[in-house]
Amino acid sequence: MTQSIIYTQQKHKYDMIATFRLLTVGKGTSFMKSLILCFLVLAQVAVAADAQQGKPGAEPAAEVGTEAQPAAASVQQGKPEAEPAAKAEAEAQPAVADAQRGKLKAATCLGCHGVPSYTNVYPSYHVPKLSGQHAEYLIAALKAYQSGARSHLTMHAQASKLSDADMADIAAYFANQPTPAAKQVEVEVHESLKNHLMVCASCHNMDGNSPLAMNPRIAGQYRNYLRQSLHDYQQGKRNNPIMAGIVSTLNDSDIELLSAYFARQIGLGVYHLKHGASFVSE
Repeated sequence: MTQSIIYTQQKHKYDMIATFRLLTVGKGTSFMKSLILCFLVLAQVAVAADAQQGKPGAEPAAEVGTEAQPAAASVQQGKPEAEPAAKAEAEAQPAVADAQRGKLKAATCLGCHGVPSYTNVYPSYHVPKLSGQHAEYLIAALKAYQSGARSHLTMHAQASKLSDADMADIAAYFANQPTPAAKQVEVEVHESLKNHLMVCASCHNMDGNSPLAMNPRIAGQYRNYLRQSLHDYQQGKRNNPIMAGIVSTLNDSDIELLSAYFARQIGLGVYHLKHGASFVSE
């Protein structure tokens, strides 16, 4: 039985067999002494077996500690294992807009939008006022130019260079620029236009200062820009299902009168870095 148990141990098999033979068949060894020593050998074999099976012991603990050192070293060297998860979590967080960063990033934008009454080359119309515009709307507009949902070669080229964080910063900068106090200006409206005006007001308000962040403020916007925008919706150069449905009911005269009405309201402005606020209406 003793010999059978010893033969089952893989790691210490040959050493244990040699010891067993010396104890049991060695000259001058009494039976009792041999029996006691056999029990000691069995105890040693059992300890070795426990160690091989992963039970706690001094050497296995030391080996675990050695294997843990690379992980500990990696923690000290900047947690490379955790970086992918941390990076993914950081990317999942929405960008926190910063108007001061936006001021620097908007330098190119101000070359056109920071100059009062500056005009687009072709077709010829004033580039829009952005001071006081809703940040959420500005971001949506930039994404539309970036994707091609709005057709404008210069704006597509500019927006294509911007990250989501850039757009958020630039939008925050323009949204926080000073504007005159919003108010409705009384304008005589022809009876035929009242129904169209009510439809516009359902999203933009009667004074053109929509309180909803995704609907643009159009109060005080350049008249010819508003006119051009409505024609672009009609022609599919701007892809917006709601606006496409609304403008489909308008003729050129309706567009001209609606543009004039909202251009006379008080709201948006142009803020020039050198000359300060300029609130041009047309």
